[in-house]
Amino acid sequence: LVTRANTLVEQKAPWKLAKQPEHAELLDAVLYALAETGRLISLMMSPVTPRSSARILDQLQSETACRLEWGGLPSGHRMGTPYPIFPKIE
Repeated sequence: LVTRANTLVEQKAPWKLAKQPEHAELLDAVLYALAETGRLISLMMSPVTPRSSARILDQLQSETACRLEWGGLPSGHRMGTPYPIFPKIE
């Protein structure tokens, strides 16, 4: 799932889509897919890393974030303020 999400980022290049107003709808779809994928991954990793999972879900700020099915984030959802989940390894 992570590999497929990375492939989506590489193929769709959301940073480029953001510069093209005519692709706003595609950008929204890509960003939604990535946020929803992150939500599902955080739920799947919760038995192994419960604190990290909880921090990801906290950033998503959604009442339905704990459902393990696609579409848990409502359309037009806004995420909370991002902050690092894992410490930087130097």
